[in-house]
Amino acid sequence: MKTQRRKQFKALTLCLALLMAISLFSTTVFAIGQDEKGTIAVSGVEAGVTVSAYRLMDVAYDYTANQPVEPVYTWTNEVANWVRANYSSYIGVGTDNSVQKAFSTASTNDIAAFYDKLAAAIKDGNSQVSLNVAGTCTGSGDITGLTMGNYLILIENGMRVYRPSAVNLVPTWDVENSVWEMSSPAVVEVKSSTLTIDKTVNDKEADNA
Repeated sequence: MKTQRRKQFKALTLCLALLMAISLFSTTVFAIGQDEKGTIAVSGVEAGVTVSAYRLMDVAYDYTANQPVEPVYTWTNEVANWVRANYSSYIGVGTDNSVQKAFSTASTNDIAAFYDKLAAAIKDGNSQVSLNVAGTCTGSGDITGLTMGNYLILIENGMRVYRPSAVNLVPTWDVENSVWEMSSPAVVEVKSSTLTIDKTVNDKEADNA
């Protein structure tokens, strides 16, 4: 039974990882402790801009038994109302904030659209979202001191347009040592495009001078 449960947890973790816009793990792992903190290593960001991490999901973990417990993933209270109002199939009914199968089986495009819409809600100050920044770094670098969960990475200012990126700090099963461990750092390479500025005069495109 324990072996089957471990396989189920592992399958869900892998499924979530595949569906995130970007969610890459390094091979360095360490035993999970109750006060253990993880790191997200961010790359692909220009110098001087602020990179912020927002925790969207909690991970249910029994530190005495050293294993995840069901439901493993739940939306944080700070984002649950927004998810329920905009993507009701991704969250449980009523006070059940557990992440539903519809999220873990959604297409990559649907997941990307979800994170884009949530990022816009955060930036616009949507009243259904009360997320606080869990950690920051400046330019490419490490965001440290993070608890387990799913994180949304947003970047402000800068001369490029950055796509919202999702990354996981979650338990992974170490087959060799038969123990759950947390991968850290979780590596995310942010995708961006060039910011274009159109010069206009009286709402008409002006000649470059």
